Amino acid sequence: MEEQAGRLADFRARLSGGALTLGQLASRRGEQDPDATGDWVAVRRLERSLIACVLPDRSLVVPAFQLTEAAEPRPELRPLLERLLGAGIDGWTAWTWLTQPSSLLSGEVPERVAVADQERALRASARFAADRDA
Repeated sequence: MEEQAGRLADFRARLSGGALTLGQLASRRGEQDPDATGDWVAVRRLERSLIACVLPDRSLVVPAFQLTEAAEPRPELRPLLERLLGAGIDGWTAWTWLTQPSSLLSGEVPERVAVADQERALRASARFAADRDA
C-alpha cells in the first residue's frame, strides 16, 4: 500500500510539472492579481470547464494542457470535462486520463482525439466514467 502511494505521489509530481500555479496563470492571462485569477479558476471549476488540483502543500495548480494560448479553457475539452467531473471523477484522475494513451481510444490520447473527433473522445470519456462507477 505504501509503495502504491509512493508511485502515485511520483506520478502526480511529474504531472504537476505541466501545470501552472495561480501566479503563473495570472501572468499568462495578463492579470496583476493572483486572487482574481483564483476567483476565475473557481468559476471555471464550477462550470466544469477547467481542472485544478491541490498539491500536498495545499497550493492549487491548473494543468496547462487544457488552456489555449490566451489562457482560456479549450472549448473542445469542455464536454469531456463535464462528463468526467459530473461523474465524480477527481481532477487528478481526469488529468491523467485526458493526457495519457487510453485503451478506450486504441492507445490515442483523449485530449488530442478531442481536437479531431470530439464525439469519439466523448464516447470514450463516458465509458471511462462508467467503468469508474462500476
